[in-house]
Amino acid sequence: AGHAGRYQAYYTQAGVIADEVLTLLRTVWAFGTRDREQARYDEQLLKAKASGMRGGLLKAFSYGLPNALMFFMYSLALFYGSRLVRRGDLEAGDVMTVLICLIIGSSGLGQSIPYLTFLSLARAAG
Repeated sequence: AGHAGRYQAYYTQAGVIADEVLTLLRTVWAFGTRDREQARYDEQLLKAKASGMRGGLLKAFSYGLPNALMFFMYSLALFYGSRLVRRGDLEAGDVMTVLICLIIGSSGLGQSIPYLTFLSLARAAG
């Protein structure tokens, strides 16, 4: 919620600055404060960019980590399952049952990850 809220707040503040400058355009030109107003606007945009980059990195990590864990679990199940089949402790059908359970469970978890972004935005909105 923190990154999404800060990102929106910085863009909102940049919009307020732009609105002020456009509304008071004659005053800004008369007093020669165009550079100062542009610096204020740019500062808010740079803050929004930094916040967006952090949020994007967090989002990429939240998408990538579950997929990496999912494939790691698949490989672990196949590796260990093949060892159990070779030793005679399990049958191949049992290993496939466990693998299918892993696929269904991990895909259910993976499908819920994108909605965390919407929860974050909703919490940031208030």
